[in-house]
Amino acid sequence: MNRAVNVLAAEHRALVEAARDLLASCPDWAALVRQGWLDEDLSPAALAVLAQESGTVLLPQPWLITAAVAPLRLGLPAALALSGSATGSARLRGRFRVRWPGPGGVLLVPGSALFAVRCADADARLMSTMDPTRPLAEVALEDTPAERVAALDVVPGLHRRYRTLAACEAIGVARAALELATEHAKNRIQFGRAIGSFQAVSHRLSDVYAEIETAAALIPRALPALDGASAGEPPLTALLAAASAAEHATEASVQTLGAQGFLADHPIAALYRRAQSFAEPGLHAELAELILDENSRTRGGEPR
Repeated sequence: MNRAVNVLAAEHRALVEAARDLLASCPDWAALVRQGWLDEDLSPAALAVLAQESGTVLLPQPWLITAAVAPLRLGLPAALALSGSATGSARLRGRFRVRWPGPGGVLLVPGSALFAVRCADADARLMSTMDPTRPLAEVALEDTPAERVAALDVVPGLHRRYRTLAACEAIGVARAALELATEHAKNRIQFGRAIGSFQAVSHRLSDVYAEIETAAALIPRALPALDGASAGEPPLTALLAAASAAEHATEASVQTLGAQGFLADHPIAALYRRAQSFAEPGLHAELAELILDENSRTRGGEPR
């Protein structure tokens, strides 16, 4: 048993190191594909590692949502590739707010079934958002062509997959923020001592560490959702806890860094914005990034 555990731990470390090496090079979408980030045989544990590491560097590519909807095999959004699994066409009407992947992306819209709409065919107005790396748009569909890609009953499972991956990403954001604060606390000298030796600083960071690890402990219970298992509430519970940890970790880091924490170009500023974006109403607790909540059907979202 111990040998098996050691092997798994070694594999985990190797994956973390490989992910960090790749992310350090600021990879584009093609590089992520070449390195296997969209491989169908990735285990839930591997997906969790990749999601967490993507959070530490605030990966701008839409990998998180693409991995969440991978079971539908729609192809790569950037390639405008709808697979042959589409079983019918329709025209959709409706207005909604959604994470915007750009004109080369695809929106998944639940109605009487789950439909795919090419972003290039939709009328979108970009909105101001806390995290500029994740644009938000008001989208209007007016007799917009769409392809039926799956039955509506797949939507809850896709929500659970997305929430699980988003929880892992939020843990990555939280840990990156705590690392920045910890390093500063070790190296910043005031009154002849490192500020980390002051209780006001050390207790704050200790509390953040405890909250992060508590939230991270909820992730394993949510991982079955990545295999399509019905995981009930664990994915949402993990996401809410991880989002809270990310928010508190970035706030504590800003306080620890002092004046540096308020610089717009400091790394903590981007982490803080990403952490705040988890709390934007409706975009994480009720939606997958590109999947509308089912209430959209009551606002004119049904296909005609």
